Amino acid sequence: MNKRRTLTLVLVVALVGGLVAACAAPAPAPAPAPAPAPAKEEAKKEDKGEVYEWTMFTNGRGGWHFEQWRESIVAELESATNGRLKLIPTWPGDHPYKSGDLLGAVNEGITPVAALGYNNVGGVEPRLSVTVLPFFQPPGGHEAKKDMHRLISPYIDEVLEEWNCFELAVHFAGPVEMWLIEGWLEDFDSLKGKRIRTFSADTDSLVGVMNGNPVRIDASEAYTSLQTGLIEGLMTGVSFSVSSKFPEVVKHFQPLNAFQSTAPILVNKDAWNELPQEIRDAVMAYWDSKAEWYADGAVMTESMLLRQAVTEYGLEIRPMPQDFRAEIMERSVEGVWQPWAERAGEGGMEILKNITKILEDAGYEMPAIK
Repeated sequence: MNKRRTLTLVLVVALVGGLVAACAAPAPAPAPAPAPAPAKEEAKKEDKGEVYEWTMFTNGRGGWHFEQWRESIVAELESATNGRLKLIPTWPGDHPYKSGDLLGAVNEGITPVAALGYNNVGGVEPRLSVTVLPFFQPPGGHEAKKDMHRLISPYIDEVLEEWNCFELAVHFAGPVEMWLIEGWLEDFDSLKGKRIRTFSADTDSLVGVMNGNPVRIDASEAYTSLQTGLIEGLMTGVSFSVSSKFPEVVKHFQPLNAFQSTAPILVNKDAWNELPQEIRDAVMAYWDSKAEWYADGAVMTESMLLRQAVTEYGLEIRPMPQDFRAEIMERSVEGVWQPWAERAGEGGMEILKNITKILEDAGYEMPAIK
């Protein structure tokens, strides 16, 4: 964590004085006007200006990036702005919005800033969920995910412009995997009759492709749903799963690597433009210095968290048959991508083709889109 910078206020007190003596002269002359009495200079205090308090809505409590907001980011941002921007994060339950509604809350100015996931807002803006479309991320792991986001950022910015907001920062969670209370994902019969927690229309489609029964449940309700048997498994990443203690109930973990979640910090443009320029400059300078750390942090902790889940909770890990995963990917083109294009509306398939071309031109091998 960066050392907190403190601003030292220098107190300068100048004492000016002198005695004026008249010289004797043969002929008397009027005495010179007396010098003004010395005055103490007031201590100069810096006028910090107006303090802005922003409530920040979030879409969860668990996970690496939420821990960082609690432990360091809020305080560091306040320090970076000389105390003039105070962020007050609120968690699900503290604010009344579900994950999928946070984009609208930012757009309407109900909150000036929100931490959300593009996978969650696909119901209101499917064009943003292309960033988390299952198996659409090019091969190459985390670095490829970051590169993909960079390459298609003009497209993302254009969509966000319509929602009167912009990305301040982006966090990438680890891959979305399969977690089951019992059994293993081995073939297309493995999930028959099983209720699997999903969090977006696209994960609904993916679970359907694998013959499971998707159950849409908000993140804040996932643990109790596992405990009560409402669901028999879920799709999520390692960081969120372990920090939420899901492995206390879910004992079987299989790497599916369907996609990496993109979790931006979105800021309302009107609220941003109301901030003085010096505050905006300080915030952007802070995030410029933290961008790579914030983007990579969760992925860097995953191996440690998996070891914790194995030793503390008895989590079992089994690889997925590669030919089965390849078949899931193949079926996803029609079973997941096509429904996404229909939800995106007119031109949805064209969006997929355009993004595919951008990625292919950058050297990535992408599945063919009919």
